[in-house]
Amino acid sequence: MKAYALISVALLAVGVPVTLAQEDAGGEQLDTRAAQKFNQYALYSDCRTDEHILYHKAPRSGECIKIDEKTGSFFYNTGGLKTAIGYTAEGCHGGKKFFPAGSDGCQPVTQRIGWTGIAKIKSFKMS
Repeated sequence: MKAYALISVALLAVGVPVTLAQEDAGGEQLDTRAAQKFNQYALYSDCRTDEHILYHKAPRSGECIKIDEKTGSFFYNTGGLKTAIGYTAEGCHGGKKFFPAGSDGCQPVTQRIGWTGIAKIKSFKMS
C-alpha cells in the first residue's frame, strides 16, 4: 500500500486524478465490505421498522455470528459476498438454511430447514 500511495502522490502532483483505496485495521478495503450488515431484533415488527436493534454487526467473510436468545427476527445484507447460511446450532454447526445473496429483508429466527421441519437459527455466516 505504501508504494501505491507514493505513486498516487506523484500522479496527483502532475494533475492525474487518483482514487485511493482506504483500508481498515485488518488490511481489507473498506468499500468491499461496507454494505455487509447483520442486525438482530426481538420482534419482527421492530425489524420491519428498523427500531430497537438488539445487536448490529458488519461481519467479515466467513465470520460466524451468534444469534442472541432474545432475537426473534434478523436482517442481513451480504454486500459483495455470495452466500448467506443460517445454522441450527451455535458455532455455525448443525442443520443449514441457505438464504439468497444480497438481502431478503427481515427473517424470523424460526425457519423451515430442509425436510426436517421447523428449527431455530442459532448462528449465521456469510462468505
